[in-house]
Amino acid sequence: MKVKTKFIFLFLICLALILFVPNKANGATYYNSEISYNEHSDYVEVVAAGKNITKVTSIPTVINGKPVTRLSGFNDCKDLKSINIPSSVTTIYWNCFQNCTSLTSIKLPNSVTTIEPYAFSGCTSLTSIAIPSSVTEIDRAAFEKCTSLKTVTLSNKLKTIPRECFMGCTALSSIAFPSSVTEIQWAAFKDCTSLRSVTIPATVTELGENWYQNGIFAGCTNLTTATINSKATNIPEGMFWNCSKLTNVTFSDSFKTMSDSVFEECTSLVSITLPSNLTNIGNSTFLRLYKINNS
Repeated sequence: MKVKTKFIFLFLICLALILFVPNKANGATYYNSEISYNEHSDYVEVVAAGKNITKVTSIPTVINGKPVTRLSGFNDCKDLKSINIPSSVTTIYWNCFQNCTSLTSIKLPNSVTTIEPYAFSGCTSLTSIAIPSSVTEIDRAAFEKCTSLKTVTLSNKLKTIPRECFMGCTALSSIAFPSSVTEIQWAAFKDCTSLRSVTIPATVTELGENWYQNGIFAGCTNLTTATINSKATNIPEGMFWNCSKLTNVTFSDSFKTMSDSVFEECTSLVSITLPSNLTNIGNSTFLRLYKINNS
């Protein structure tokens, strides 16, 4: 009986250490009640001290003589409302703030150059984001399902809007592309149901495609007008699939081919200005365009 009691006592101590001592979570070293860190050969990565933190007021620029250049591991901190990011940070790591559902705003310093995949995915309370001009790379789905995101300012050094970047950002009503952007990948703005008008500049030379329901603007059900000044040569598959309120679209004359299902389910479309050099139109491109087909 004494042995059994001793075992239970030791078990409870171990459990308490797991639940209430955050300093060794994920192998990270405790710094304070807000953050822990992982030390690498020439830099330090800062992570959350625990999933129940509500704010991060101060992250040092240097720990143990090494610069703090990467943030990671704040994902699923559902009570996190604010964080101050130091000017030493260059990378917002893979899924860094994913599902931080209480985060309403965040200021990225001009030191940040890279925002990795899913970095802010599912931050459902985030209302705005200004991506500083230092950022040259944003990876896939970085802001997907940020359902309260209304305004986005893109870096003027950004070249690619990656796949699924703003997919499901249902509050986003407009987007301005800087002249630095040369590529927009598939599903970048899929299901942005508040988006009303878009203009793609002539600097964009590549429009990505996947399959028709993953078109760049697929499912943007409140999109009414689109002006595509891009110098790309192919209009990608399903680019405007199920944009049910789209009424007017204009393309530049650089396009030579049109893939499948570009305007499928665009039931309000009344006017399309097609490129004069267009030589091929894909299957189902004008499927269920009632107003055009019956005019």
